[in-house]
Amino acid sequence: MRFFVLIFSLLAFAACSDTQNKNNKSNNYLTGRKRLGISGNVKEMTTISYKNISYKDGKWIPDTIQNKSKTTFRFNKDGFITEITSYSYDEQNRQLISKIITSFENGIPVKEESYVNDTIDNITQIKIINDTLIEETTIDKNGSVLSKAKDELVNNGKTFRHTITTITTTHDSMQKISVTTIITKIFNDDGHEIESSIKATCLLDDKPVESMNFDYEYNTNNIIISQDKKGNPTEILQTTNFNDSTAPDTCMVKRSYQYY
Repeated sequence: MRFFVLIFSLLAFAACSDTQNKNNKSNNYLTGRKRLGISGNVKEMTTISYKNISYKDGKWIPDTIQNKSKTTFRFNKDGFITEITSYSYDEQNRQLISKIITSFENGIPVKEESYVNDTIDNITQIKIINDTLIEETTIDKNGSVLSKAKDELVNNGKTFRHTITTITTTHDSMQKISVTTIITKIFNDDGHEIESSIKATCLLDDKPVESMNFDYEYNTNNIIISQDKKGNPTEILQTTNFNDSTAPDTCMVKRSYQYY
């Protein structure tokens, strides 16, 4: 991953060190909590996504056995993500465990290390430009650049935008392939995500691919079914509409929280 600056009274905090001021500033940056659309002093959030759901007796019922994935996000007290652990399954029903661990300097995230089944896969360098803009560069184990991304908070905090460009080459390494994906999230007045969209554009040597259309786009609407006592969503119904003939897809996301 992906902050507003607090202004302190010079007289009241004259004795504070520069490092302490930097740590206090982090509360107002574009933190992981803001990007995920959760509020309050959340220490940990676990999400379970169910692909197979049915509607019965006025309620949506998820299939709790098949087609599910689980992700746990851990946050520090400033709201930055310190660790993400995801559990999913491949086509042979083998469990895949991926983990992202964040490194900090003076209370600000500077690096993310991604692991798959305990083997390091890539490293992301994080650069905070200002309160609402973060730039990221991801490299593989050999130091080659895999992608460049930026996170933005716009529209007075109501819209979050993640733009990532992944760069690779054809099998013969003769042509460059770049895919730019834009993920946009819309938040309600409480800061919870109610809508999102993904749009991807593929270029071959910086030109549109004429022989095949690799571009895609879809939109997802979130209906918050239930919330906890602090107002964070605990059950979310997600319906995704695609820009082709693919039928809409509906899934359920369940969340649980631990607070500081």
